[in-house]
Order: sequence, then C-alpha cells, then structure tokens
Amino acid sequence: RLSKARDDLEHYTTVVPGDCEGMMMLAYVYKDLGEPTAATACVQKVLNWRPENKEARQLYQILRGRAGELYNHGNTLLLEEKVDEVSICLSEGMEQLNMGF
Repeated sequence: RLSKARDDLEHYTTVVPGDCEGMMMLAYVYKDLGEPTAATACVQKVLNWRPENKEARQLYQILRGRAGELYNHGNTLLLEEKVDEVSICLSEGMEQLNMGF
C-alpha cells in the first residue's frame, strides 16, 4: 500500500513540481517505508521553496537530529511494549523539537 502511494506521489511531484503539500506527503511515505535519506531530500526541497514551513522544519529535525534518534528509540520501545519508557522518550523528543523553534 505504501509502495503504491510512493509511486503515485513520485509521479505527482514530477508532474506538479513545487507543490509543497505533495512533496511533504511523499516525505512521510518515505519515512514510513524506512527510507530516511529520500524523506530528508523531499523535506529539503520544501524548505528551499518555503523556508518558513514549520511542518517541514519539524520533520527535518525528526529525520536528522536528536529528536529523530528519540523517535526511533520510542518506536523500538513501543514494539517491545515498554509503554512507560515510550512516554519518557516522547517527552524528551518533544522538548528537543520545542528547543529548535
């Protein structure tokens, strides 16, 4: 399902270049597919077009920064059903995001 979304969005962003919303959707699909490099490239395009785009800035920080490390660690903890540790990890990640903006 995500692969189909990726293919459709890759086509769409080629046909309609400069569409920030379409590019962000593609970034999220790449992220969910475990392709952070491709997701980061999409986010960087959006930031080149619209540097003030808060959603793109937040996703960039998640993909590239400490918040990203905490996000990934939180997902691992969630899969291990360590719910209490997940909430601590998410709180730390949110603090990191808030400090960056």
